[in-house]
Amino acid sequence: MGTEPLLTRQDPNGAARSFEEPHIDRTAPAPAGEESRLDEAMRRADDLLITSLRDEEARRRGRRRRVLLASAASGALIMGIIIIAILTGLLGNPGGPAGNRAAGTGGGDADALAKQGWALWQSGDAETAQAKFAAAVELDPHNANTWNGLGWSRLRSGKHKEAEQAFAEAVKLEPEHGAALNGLGNATFQQKKYDEAEKHWLKAADTAPASWFGLARLYALQGKFDDSAKYAEKALAESPDSDEMKRVLEAAKAKKVDAGLRRLIEPASPAAPVSDEAKRGWQLFNRGQNKQAADAFRAALKANPNDTNAENGLGFALLNSGKHAEAKPHFEAVLKLDPKAYGAMNGLARCLKAEGKTDEAIELWERLVKAASGANAGTAGLAQTYFEQKQFGKAIPYLEQLVKANPNDEEARKKLEVARGAGQK
Repeated sequence: MGTEPLLTRQDPNGAARSFEEPHIDRTAPAPAGEESRLDEAMRRADDLLITSLRDEEARRRGRRRRVLLASAASGALIMGIIIIAILTGLLGNPGGPAGNRAAGTGGGDADALAKQGWALWQSGDAETAQAKFAAAVELDPHNANTWNGLGWSRLRSGKHKEAEQAFAEAVKLEPEHGAALNGLGNATFQQKKYDEAEKHWLKAADTAPASWFGLARLYALQGKFDDSAKYAEKALAESPDSDEMKRVLEAAKAKKVDAGLRRLIEPASPAAPVSDEAKRGWQLFNRGQNKQAADAFRAALKANPNDTNAENGLGFALLNSGKHAEAKPHFEAVLKLDPKAYGAMNGLARCLKAEGKTDEAIELWERLVKAASGANAGTAGLAQTYFEQKQFGKAIPYLEQLVKANPNDEEARKKLEVARGAGQK
């Protein structure tokens, strides 16, 4: 199987996949729901994180200039030269000695590797980004920014404890490093160490606006609604289009967090280890080899009948082979064990629609849309179903979300034009 349009195939983890996206070879995909939730959280942080990094670098350069001017004013020429040498080493000067080169990393010094790491991180390739940052840290262990990059790439990969360690190294080197402090807040929050997360985010609040989002969520979960409202308002002033912060602010004012919002903002439970057979199943599935993937998932289930990751995978392997009747009980089994498994929820909805039980499918997709933020598989399912039913007024808002999330999705764009045109007749 090659590629399929967005509106007919969704990611098994519940997120809508971009139009004609190639199958991706993931060596260790997260269980249903976890990967999409983490990716969404990271996407929300990207712009603010990059801003924090730029501000951090500007402050670093400002400190450097002030130190040099102070040393010159005091006439301490020799000390000034020493300081210049130290700062040059800390900043990973590209013109540094040959000792700053790493074998087997593609060449380049610590700064060049870190730059490559950030580009990979922003593209979503957290695993390769980790390798770049790890090499940069090995070359220059005194650079807080490379430790910070290693922390964020680990965090995006779901390695929360390892991310915490990397951020701690960055903060040890630069105690006021806003981006790293925000990272520490995120890493500890994901481990449900709420007191530590609060401490780090509060320290980052003056220099890293992204920390306001974390504090708003944290205080909402703890029932500290006045504090939650304060930071949600600050976050919305920074990002007025954040639907999540709007919901947090509404909850804070109502002094109640409903179940849907709690699922959205609460850290996910630690993921169970993925078996080797399940990993192989996902690799095969992402290559479009559904039959072989199904065999691998069955082998994983034979070894562990309670492996919901493999159960979900087998459901999608069968579903994408056109065997919706065989796929359905696997999704039902996952949801029985984990009612919040959004991937299985989407899979079951697709099975129900194939059976002609469209109303039941719509109900499931609506639950998914309410629970998960941003355009997701539920959005795509509702857009397609309402479009097919010629209920264009209902289809339009979902199609608009898909086009906004995927501007290059010509399939959704064309359907949106048709739906709008029909509404004007």
